[in-house]
Amino acid sequence: MEDLIKITKQILDDRYPDADVIFLAGSLLRGEGTPYSDLDLVVIFEQLPHAWRESFNFKGYPVEAFVHDPETFNHFIFELGRPSGLAAMAHMVAEGVEVPCAELYGALANYYFRANGLWSAVNKSIPRRLSKTNPELYSRFREGFEELFAGGESDKVITLAEEILKRHGGFLFDGYKHEASPACRKPLS
Repeated sequence: MEDLIKITKQILDDRYPDADVIFLAGSLLRGEGTPYSDLDLVVIFEQLPHAWRESFNFKGYPVEAFVHDPETFNHFIFELGRPSGLAAMAHMVAEGVEVPCAELYGALANYYFRANGLWSAVNKSIPRRLSKTNPELYSRFREGFEELFAGGESDKVITLAEEILKRHGGFLFDGYKHEASPACRKPLS
């Protein structure tokens, strides 16, 4: 499974770098693949002009990707899948694996830089900047995120995030309250 997650992360980086999330699913993930099986992906963006489905080969793997934003995804699930009784995409998300996106990587790095009065960095400049400003942190950051992205192991990233946040008050949880706007209602019809 680690190899499949690593390949999916590479697909995310190469083909869908602005996606919010990517799910890996299908027979290969379940260990039921045949020589003719493909990687099934559901890719979600914040907003798209339209959904699409595409097939391609990536490093020897045939890939079938279903690319959506939340509204197109809901349409395919509720307007097409539910009435027909064919909920393939819903099953892919429910039974699949969410492959970690780089959002946490950038957010944690940005928090560290800004909380320490440093200029931020993005994308490929994050490792260079971290290695110059704090080599020990860079080493732990790199190791933790490699384990998360390649194998889904989050322990080191969680520990690192806790340590970085602790210096500035810790996790935002106990006593936190954020009220939604009164306009945040959708009638039950």
